Amino acid sequence: MPNKKIQADKINALEVKNLLRKKYPMPEYEIFFEVSSSTGNGNNTRYADAVAFNTFSSRGYKITGFEIKVNRSDLLKELKSPEKAEEIFKYCDEWYLVVANGILKKNDEVPDNWGIMEINEKSKIKVLKKSKKNSDVILDRKFVASLLREKNRPLKKEIAEKEVKKDIRDLIICFSIFII
Repeated sequence: MPNKKIQADKINALEVKNLLRKKYPMPEYEIFFEVSSSTGNGNNTRYADAVAFNTFSSRGYKITGFEIKVNRSDLLKELKSPEKAEEIFKYCDEWYLVVANGILKKNDEVPDNWGIMEINEKSKIKVLKKSKKNSDVILDRKFVASLLREKNRPLKKEIAEKEVKKDIRDLIICFSIFII
């Protein structure tokens, strides 16, 4: 299948996530999407659009967090409250703002410790600025539980879909018995 070129100025978050999945492939990385800072119903729960966990000891098991922005208004809203990202960044070695081509302007104030990635016109992720390393990374059980829960979410959906299909099949068999 040919590599589909994405119009970088019209990209959506799902397309960015697919590009991140390509940039951070298995088996070197496990990538998680829509990761919360913890599990449960806490009021202070924040979300990262993506977290890539390097699984190679030679690379130090680096954890990288991502905030994806594909339109200017959403980007400006994020830049007005950058402290929201800290709830997840504290678990990451690096933090990146991943933006659609052209929505970030030179005078935008991106926090100094954040890196910046941009989807270029060739639908590639280009690092515009490296993230500063977070030397105070903490890992707690709530965050690890959140990663594990997110990793299994597609599997749970697939299992649920199979159960629904089985239930429908059983209903069809049941109704066909009454009809015959």
